[in-house]
Amino acid sequence: MYDIGERIKTLRRERGMTQERLAARLGVSGQAVSKWENRLTAPDISLLPVIAGVFGVSLDCLFGCDRRETEEAVEDLCRRSWACREEDPAESRALLREGLERFPGHPGLLRHYLHSLDREADREEIIRAASDLAESAPEEGDRLTALAFLAEAYAGKGEADFTRATLARIPETYFTRLSLAAMYLQGEEKRAAAAAQRRISVELLVDMMRELAACYEEAGEADRARREREKARALIGLFAGEEEDAWVQALLRETE
Repeated sequence: MYDIGERIKTLRRERGMTQERLAARLGVSGQAVSKWENRLTAPDISLLPVIAGVFGVSLDCLFGCDRRETEEAVEDLCRRSWACREEDPAESRALLREGLERFPGHPGLLRHYLHSLDREADREEIIRAASDLAESAPEEGDRLTALAFLAEAYAGKGEADFTRATLARIPETYFTRLSLAAMYLQGEEKRAAAAAQRRISVELLVDMMRELAACYEEAGEADRARREREKARALIGLFAGEEEDAWVQALLRETE
């Protein structure tokens, strides 16, 4: 009883959660959480998997087992899933589901799981997994990734109100850590940051050009749509032949 209360307190504080927020996620009172953490009572056994899921840890981790072993197991599952994602997407998803059964709500597993799902066929599953990740992830990057998946899934279902509400949770940003690293670091760190940010920027610009073309088509302006897609392909072509050639070819296919 005593260990579990202390463990809950530690995990809650690590994730910046208040007792009230944790209580709301679990469907219990804030007083109940306070009693657990003060070693006056223990949570009902049926709540333990739910608590583990909220914190994104396994039941073993919830009971204080070696976190390093947990993370090593998660990394192995994610690595194996990534290796077969293209050739055998069903196996890739099965590995991640297996991981989520062992480590309910783990942010790393949820993030990889989202990327393994079909963005059209699996919208309901994406909404479920992205909602879990958006609420439980301790890292802002994971939360923002989850919200992006969530907005796309709601938009695909035609649920405009939910789409707007999700987008409202995403802050506007005018610079990134990569862009600042490219400007302020030196040597290999500067080169790597600049290369990564360039790729991201090109992908985003091409995405926006593709969306503009779709808007033109919807407005009956076929010529403007065609010219926008031609400009996008010309931009991508500037990067052909570099080490990112597979990325370039993927972008070209998306603009066809």
